[in-house]
Amino acid sequence: MLRAEDLHVYYGGIHALKGVSFTVGQGRIVSLIGSNGAGKTTAFKVTVGLVRPRSGAVYFLGTELTRLSTHSIIQLGIAVSPEGRRIFGNLTVTENLEMGAYNQTSAEFISALQWVLSIFPRLSERRTQMAGTLSGGEQQMLAFGRALMSRPKLILLDEPSLGLAPLMVKEVFSAIQQINSEGATILLIEQNAVAALSIAHYGYVLETGAVVLEGPGGELLKDERVRKAYLGAKSLPGRVAQADLDGTSFWVPSRTQRKVQPVQTAFRASLTTRQPCSSSKSWNIRTLSLELGLSFKNSIFDGKCAVFRSKDGEGREIDLAKPEADGPVKHVRKSFR
Repeated sequence: MLRAEDLHVYYGGIHALKGVSFTVGQGRIVSLIGSNGAGKTTAFKVTVGLVRPRSGAVYFLGTELTRLSTHSIIQLGIAVSPEGRRIFGNLTVTENLEMGAYNQTSAEFISALQWVLSIFPRLSERRTQMAGTLSGGEQQMLAFGRALMSRPKLILLDEPSLGLAPLMVKEVFSAIQQINSEGATILLIEQNAVAALSIAHYGYVLETGAVVLEGPGGELLKDERVRKAYLGAKSLPGRVAQADLDGTSFWVPSRTQRKVQPVQTAFRASLTTRQPCSSSKSWNIRTLSLELGLSFKNSIFDGKCAVFRSKDGEGREIDLAKPEADGPVKHVRKSFR
């Protein structure tokens, strides 16, 4: 249905896409994953005509999209749910959904509205509510629902999990699976490698503008290179002190040479020093916004004791398993509270 061939994109002297190719078959969920700056959003923008490649082409049902305007591409039957939601806050939920039904008759609009509200019951409960008063997760549902209102042949979802609490991510991705089970074709652009590959029929891993891995979603989840890049090590050096475990912190036997900030504000956290600590061993700690699948940042510690503390924001937490007292810190996909 959708085919991108050997895309090369430059921003000034920066080579943003380096021969990227991918295919989205009809009725499939295909995911492009990668960290910030990997090229996912650029590939998305090329597909919808917002960025022109220097070379390469994108085809949809045999029609080349590369030289078409964005509105011409949309008219071919492609719908977009952009990063950042872009809902109309001063309109009601129903009015926002109506904006997506630009190609529907009155009867078709009513049918599409009933269908979308059946997928997102929360939106049905808030039909007359101003969209700007919805929660972040509800706004994401609204943006997704608005894209569905045109009954598109292909849906492009750009970072649907960004900024959402884990439970809301699960709800949104369940809706994606439901839409796909009804025949929708979906291209999913995501940093959350775990969530994306868990539902994708096929995935592409982008790094620094190039596809470095591809394969069925389930197989990529098991790939050691993907696990290392996006799931982190199985454990971190250091042990939790029972008296200090408050549900959002753990110790490592080191002290930081500098304050460390995470790579994504969706999981706000910082690394601070704590004394005393008897260990004289140095560690290399990699911090990661795990559920978003973001890039590692390395920090070197040189022998005291540090505590890593998550600042809970709207229910979002660093994804770590709650260990037993004085047990090892596990780097897994469950959030402790």
